[in-house]
Amino acid sequence: MDNQQQLPDEDLWAQLGEVTGRERIDVLYELGDRASQRQDFPSATSLWQEMETTANEVGDAQAAAEAVRLQGVAAFYSGEYEDAIALYRKAARAHEEAGRLRDAAAALWCLADIFRETGDFEGQLQAAADSRAMAESEEAPTMAGDACLMQARALYMLNREQEALTACAAGREHYRSAPRPEKVAQIDDFALSVHLYLGNLDEALELARGCLVLARMSSSEADDSYARLRLAEVFHRRGSLEEAMGHAEIAMQEFRTRDDLLGVAKCEELRGQALDDNGESEKALEAFTDGRVLFDAMGCDYDALRCETRRAILMHNMGDYDLAAQANRRLIRAFSGGEGQQVELHWSVVRLLDNFHEDGQHDECLKAAVEHLDKWPEGVTAADPAYREFLGLYALALEREGQIEQATAISNHVIAQTPAREASLGTAYCYEVRGRSQLESDEGAASQDFSHAIALHLARNRVDRAKELSAYFLPVDKDSGRAGAEDPVGGHA
Repeated sequence: MDNQQQLPDEDLWAQLGEVTGRERIDVLYELGDRASQRQDFPSATSLWQEMETTANEVGDAQAAAEAVRLQGVAAFYSGEYEDAIALYRKAARAHEEAGRLRDAAAALWCLADIFRETGDFEGQLQAAADSRAMAESEEAPTMAGDACLMQARALYMLNREQEALTACAAGREHYRSAPRPEKVAQIDDFALSVHLYLGNLDEALELARGCLVLARMSSSEADDSYARLRLAEVFHRRGSLEEAMGHAEIAMQEFRTRDDLLGVAKCEELRGQALDDNGESEKALEAFTDGRVLFDAMGCDYDALRCETRRAILMHNMGDYDLAAQANRRLIRAFSGGEGQQVELHWSVVRLLDNFHEDGQHDECLKAAVEHLDKWPEGVTAADPAYREFLGLYALALEREGQIEQATAISNHVIAQTPAREASLGTAYCYEVRGRSQLESDEGAASQDFSHAIALHLARNRVDRAKELSAYFLPVDKDSGRAGAEDPVGGHA
C-alpha cells in the first residue's frame, strides 16, 4: 500500500489490469481515494463499488464493509443524502457482522451526522445512541464521547435540554478517560450553550472559564480567542458589561493578529450588544456597522443582516427615523428572498411602520402598511405577535388619515384576538383608536379603553404617551376644555 501511494495515476491504472485479489483491492482503494480528494465523487463511487465486489469475491468482509462506508462518504459529499443513509446503514451492519464493532460505531456516527444535516433529529438521536452503545462495549472512549456529543446535539434540537446536559456529562467522562482535554473543551462549550439557553448563568460562567483555561494550554491560538469570546458572551448575558467588553476586545485583537476576520466580526457584534446595553449608542452603532461589513465580506449573509437589524433598531432609538427606515427597507428586501426568514421579515416591516409613526409621517406609514400587507400568510390573526404590532400601527395610520371606520374595525380585531397576558404596544394603540372612536357615543367605554391603553404604555415604560392619554381624565376647564394637556382625541403619539 505504501508503495502504491508513491505511484502516479497511470501506473496504478496499469496495475489494475494485472493484479487480482487483495492487491486489486488495495489499488482500487488508492485510486478511489485520489478521486475523492479531487472531489470527483462519481469516479470514486465507481471504484469503491468495484472494490466492494472484489472484496466479496475473495471473502474479505472487512474490506467489503469499508468499501460500502466509503461509498456513503461520496454520496454524502455529493448531496445524495438518501443514498448515503442507506449505504451507512449497510456498512454498519456489515462491519458488525464482521465483528468490527468500532468500525460499525464509526459508520453509525456518520449516519447520525447525515440525519443532523437533514434535520431528522429523531434519526440522529437513535443512530448516535447505537454508536455510543457499540463504542462503550468496545471501550473506545473517544468514539463514545463523540457519540455522546452527537446525542446531546440531537436532544437539544428536540427541546430535551436536561437530557442533553446529561449526555454532555457522560461524553465529558469518556473524553477525560481517553484522555482528550481538547475534546473536553469541545463538549463543555456545547454544554455552555445549553446552560445559556436555560438561563443557568452560574453554570455557564464556570464552563466558560474552564474552556478558556484549556484553550490557553493548547497549542492553537485560535482556541484561546474563541474561548475568550465565549466568556465575553457569558459576561454579557450576566449583565457584567465591562467584563464582557474587555474580553471581547482582547479576543478581537487576537483574531486580528491571525487575520481571522470572521472572529473579528463576531467580536464586533458582541461589543455592539454590550455597548448598546451600556447606553453607549454611538459606539454600539459603530461596532454593529463594522460587524456587518466584515460578515458581508466573508459571505455570512444572515450574520450581516442580524447586525443590520440591530443598526436599524439603534438608529430608531436615537431618533434617526429616516436612516432607520432606509435600513428596514433593505432588510425587508433581503428577508423577502430567503426561506425560513419570515419572522425576521415580519418584524422588519413592523419596525419600518414604527419609523414612520414616530417621525409623524402617517401617510407614509399607511402606504407601507398597504404595500406589505401581503407579507403575512392568509388566515393570520392578531394572536401572532408581529402581526399584532403591524395591525396596531396600521390602525393608527388609518385613523390619522381619516379612515376611522376601518381603523376601528382593525382595533376591535386586535383587542379580541390578543391572548391573555400578551397585550403589547400594538394592543395599546388599538385601545387608543377604539377609545377615541367612542368618545361621543359611549364615554364610559372610551374611558375604559383609555385606561387599558395607559396601563399598557406604562408597563412598557412609555411614560410620556401614558401622560398624554391621561389628559382625558383631568378636570374640565369651562373656558378652554381639559386643563393642562393635549386632548387625547387629537391622538398625539
